Amino acid sequence: MSHSSLTDRAAQAIQDKRAATIERFRAGNPHRFTRTPTVPKLPTVAWINRPDDAPVLDQARHREDAA
Repeated sequence: MSHSSLTDRAAQAIQDKRAATIERFRAGNPHRFTRTPTVPKLPTVAWINRPDDAPVLDQARHREDAA
């Protein structure tokens, strides 16, 4: 997901399109999946360079939320 997608508010539409594509592939190839795939949650922040006063995200917690 690009920074501009998040700032242009196009991220949810892109995420929905990805989810639909994954679902079509899963429906056509059910033998390739042991569980229903999910797309990761959208990030709540996006930086090119994190500002000094921005909170540091707990990467381990972020990965758990996406799983």
